[in-house]
Amino acid sequence: MRSILNIYSYFCKVKQKSEDKQKRIQDALIAIVNQSGLAGVKMSGVAKKAGIAQGTVYLYFKTKSELINATYLNLKSIANKEIITSTLKQKPYLEALQTLWKNYCSFLISHKRELYFMQQCSASDLLEEKSKKESALFISEITSFFERGKKEGLVKDHPIELILAVFSGIAKEIVPLCTQNQKNKNKCTQIIDDAFEMCWRAIRR
Repeated sequence: MRSILNIYSYFCKVKQKSEDKQKRIQDALIAIVNQSGLAGVKMSGVAKKAGIAQGTVYLYFKTKSELINATYLNLKSIANKEIITSTLKQKPYLEALQTLWKNYCSFLISHKRELYFMQQCSASDLLEEKSKKESALFISEITSFFERGKKEGLVKDHPIELILAVFSGIAKEIVPLCTQNQKNKNKCTQIIDDAFEMCWRAIRR
């Protein structure tokens, strides 16, 4: 019995080490893209930035394209979980909208480097079909959420693209304000709450 537990413990440690290295590689990629753009990405540079042998990087990602797409998909998955939480469908619409707003603002504020990476990927021809579908799924869920507001007679009957532009536009504009006040959590919270009221007045019926 003890030997089985020892083997299990060993494989758990190996898995943890593998996940740590994979994260270091992807973090290094994000840092390089923030510094030099996608054009500046070389597997040798990623390895150096991650502090890992180049041959080890290739054990996890066979090509630069595979690394970029895997990192993009991972970040999209994180964004989906943090922004579109399962509780949204269970709440009254206005309460759910405010939750979505806070989730979105929080993600924008705390993941600036990751967002820049995703934006660079979205504007390039390096994204594979699977990555594009994941991005489309996120937009589809957000669209469905605002369609719900329109059906309930709470959100203006404007094109969803326009509503999304107002919603995301205001959120992105307050990121620098919150960054300037990041040491004052109460001030940052007040900015997010006040901006929500402005956004709600702009899109409500």
